Amino acid sequence: MAEKDSSVRLQLSQIEVKPSSGRETPNTSFASTLQNGMVTTANVAGTTAAAAGYQMVPGAAVLGAAITSGDASAQMMMATQQMQEMNQAFNLQYLQLQEKMQQEGREFTCLSNVMKAKNDTAKNSLSNLK
Repeated sequence: MAEKDSSVRLQLSQIEVKPSSGRETPNTSFASTLQNGMVTTANVAGTTAAAAGYQMVPGAAVLGAAITSGDASAQMMMATQQMQEMNQAFNLQYLQLQEKMQQEGREFTCLSNVMKAKNDTAKNSLSNLK
């Protein structure tokens, strides 16, 4: 039993404790990640807008100007504003699509009800003749 205790002590004495070291991983704070994401998104949106034509994307000219300007803070604000405008435009298009789909659904239901009533009337008329 004494021999086991000495082996445990031997293992514990081999462990080295080092003082704290500096940060080895890159600093990925929320602010820097958000800024990098917005810049990347603005670059992609600007490239897409340029490829598709400025008339196709709402406010693409402003976004293109924001990307080419030198001030990073102004670029970020312009890109954010442009993204909000694009989001509003897409939300409006989506709402219009939803309304159109609801209208088509109501028209289909109405037509289906009329056809069912017509069919039921014809069926009842035939059954009355027998």
